[in-house]
Amino acid sequence: MQYRKYLLSACFIVLLWSVPALLSSSQSFYRDSQSFSWHEAWVNWNIYMIWAAMTPAIYYFAVRIPLRSIFPAFPLHMGLAILFSLVNMLLYALYIPWLKSGNFSWVNALETWKIETIWSLHLKIFSYWAILGVAWTWISKKEITAQKAHAAELKASLSDARLAAMNLKIQPHFLSNTLQTISHLSLLNQGQKAAATCDSLGTLLRRIAEISQEHWCELGEEFQLMDMYLDIQTVRYEDRLKIVRDIDPNSLKTQVPPLILQPLVENAIQHGIDRKLDSGHIWITAQSTSEHIILKIEDDGAGISETFDLEKDSGMGLHTSIQRLKLLYKPGQATLRLKPREAGGTEVTLTLSKQQEDYA
Repeated sequence: MQYRKYLLSACFIVLLWSVPALLSSSQSFYRDSQSFSWHEAWVNWNIYMIWAAMTPAIYYFAVRIPLRSIFPAFPLHMGLAILFSLVNMLLYALYIPWLKSGNFSWVNALETWKIETIWSLHLKIFSYWAILGVAWTWISKKEITAQKAHAAELKASLSDARLAAMNLKIQPHFLSNTLQTISHLSLLNQGQKAAATCDSLGTLLRRIAEISQEHWCELGEEFQLMDMYLDIQTVRYEDRLKIVRDIDPNSLKTQVPPLILQPLVENAIQHGIDRKLDSGHIWITAQSTSEHIILKIEDDGAGISETFDLEKDSGMGLHTSIQRLKLLYKPGQATLRLKPREAGGTEVTLTLSKQQEDYA
């Protein structure tokens, strides 16, 4: 695997340096196509390949001596620029004249190296700094990408922890209210109902423990959990609590956060129906559109005031639901609204996008 990585890197460097070699040969061709020689183009390509062979070494020093500050990076790289330039000209003097004529002579090689040193040293140094600049840009881009990936991973881990903490908040809150129901039944000497409610509670808590490990579940499964909770509450309220459901079958496969409805229904019972002397109704509606799912929980209980502020006046259950929606949905994808119902009571509308993405 490591060998393949090095091979791909080498091929990339060769192709990268072949671009200026091709442009240089193209200029020679268009300038004088009659005297253009493919052998000269081959020699020209090999001149650029000398720099290609040195590029990995320059990249190595770019990593080892990063541009954190002018000193010591600048003087060190200036020394390396001179060294690499001399090596480049030496390789040029030993290789290119032989490639042109097919004959090698130490005298010609030495003369070529002298000429290159006098006329081309500054250009070679400039080439080193150009390669170094590209290398530093590439390294910076990789570092920024790695930092963003690490930040996204940390953010996701933080969101996981916060969501887990919120689920833990929901479960004891729900458990406390249900135990009050069982205690109430015991005080009324309704032992069988209390025992049946305990069994239902155990089943429900097992399902909650399973589903709360996930960030999403199907709406149909969420309704099953809600129905278990309502069955327990119906035992306590008996004929005082009437449940009316209007569920669009097309909405049941939609992914929603688990336990998102239970606090809303619990709020309707505790702050609406529980404060009434006579019986009360809760209407549960689910509508599906092409882009959203609209969930409504209505009650004809005590209602809320016109000045009710969802952010400031909501209890722990509603507040936790709002925070979970902010974590799991992008801005504008989920809204939770409370308002007084025209016929009395409270209306809660939860609008969720079907195009939700898992939190970032």
